[in-house]
Amino acid sequence: MVGTRLVLPSPAPSPRQRILLLHTGGTLGGSFSDDLSLEADRASVAQEFVQDLQSHCAELFELADITIRVLFQADSSNMGVGEWAVLAQTMVDAWGEFDAFVIIHGTDTLAYCSSYLALTMVSPSKPIVVTGSQRPLRELRSDARMNLIDAVQLASLGLPGVFVAFDSNVYLGSRVAKTSNLELGAFQSPNFPAVGHFGVEIELNTAVVPAATTWHTRGSPSGQTPGFDGRAEPALTQVGVVPGAGCPAPLRQSLLACSKGLVIEGFGLGHAPTRVSDWMDLCDEAYRQNIPVLMVSPCRRGRI
Repeated sequence: MVGTRLVLPSPAPSPRQRILLLHTGGTLGGSFSDDLSLEADRASVAQEFVQDLQSHCAELFELADITIRVLFQADSSNMGVGEWAVLAQTMVDAWGEFDAFVIIHGTDTLAYCSSYLALTMVSPSKPIVVTGSQRPLRELRSDARMNLIDAVQLASLGLPGVFVAFDSNVYLGSRVAKTSNLELGAFQSPNFPAVGHFGVEIELNTAVVPAATTWHTRGSPSGQTPGFDGRAEPALTQVGVVPGAGCPAPLRQSLLACSKGLVIEGFGLGHAPTRVSDWMDLCDEAYRQNIPVLMVSPCRRGRI
């Protein structure tokens, strides 16, 4: 890794960074409820979460001036573009009040959320750091404490962009995937270098993020409020190709009738069976109906 090495400031530099911590649920908080429609419910959950942080991660509040807002308390399997649009708009609305943003999200769809933010937040001039945990904060053997500390310290550095901080690693928000549901190192950056690593120092890969050579660790990052383009389409269907299997006409008709976009997971370089024309027929019919088709591979390394 060709990078910049930073000794972590201790105590936090003055003036301390103003960070908005947005809680959306997931394993880190340890409980789920998909109905937080009442402001009283949000206030109660936020108060309980602050108490948990003070009990299990009190040093977090020594690193920055942290404001906590609870947007959702959901299992991340129930999160989607609607919730992520609320998350993005919340940051846009609060952009002038804070120096950086940290998002707590369930790990199952954390990579989807970070990719959404990276693609819809237009040229963010401040740090947006997404994190979560494999074990709840309240448990003795939890990764939540270190992930939170890493996320807040990364956000305090002022490096602009969307990042994921997890298991002492930093990834670009648009280049991360969950690869394990049992290891604490749940995420990797397939086919793309990591942004950095937390050790005794923080090492950042300036070949990946050139701005890492010029950002400032104190004061508010400059720049206007970013644009937000939330035109994400939730009506997508992903189909996995089975060796030797076709895609008969009734299935093609059903897929195209209920989908605004198709993702076909083939083999290797992106192959599908060609001894029958079903898969090409699906693409042709989708093209005629102006439905985009994306071919992907289950391989984590290589190319399409």
